[in-house]
Amino acid sequence: TEENLYHLALSKTWFMDGTFKTAPEIFQQLYVIRADNEGVVSSCAYVLMTHKTLDIYTSVLRTVLAKCIETTRILPRPDSVVIDFENAAIPSVQQVLGSDVRVKCCFFLLCQSTWRHIQQYGLTRNYK
Repeated sequence: TEENLYHLALSKTWFMDGTFKTAPEIFQQLYVIRADNEGVVSSCAYVLMTHKTLDIYTSVLRTVLAKCIETTRILPRPDSVVIDFENAAIPSVQQVLGSDVRVKCCFFLLCQSTWRHIQQYGLTRNYK
């Protein structure tokens, strides 16, 4: 919505993460961009993605920026972006938003991913 794009455009901290469980079968993930405004974090952009490549993440960010500018006449300039450990997403943030944007990887998501791999390889008894 227009209000969501204003929140995103004015925010100094963005949170970006994908989820696979809620994405329709023909998509690989639902990607959500959230914005922090005065301690209130709101979901501002939802993107259904077919792949997780640098080109697609870059295209997504460029499209979101263009939509923000078109709607709000404000160029979003976040200071930091909190993101999962997705190899293709990290360089796209720096490429589109600028190399001065601090990219922070989320420790919780790293732990969650590690636990999934432990379960996948049947090692849960060793870690409980």
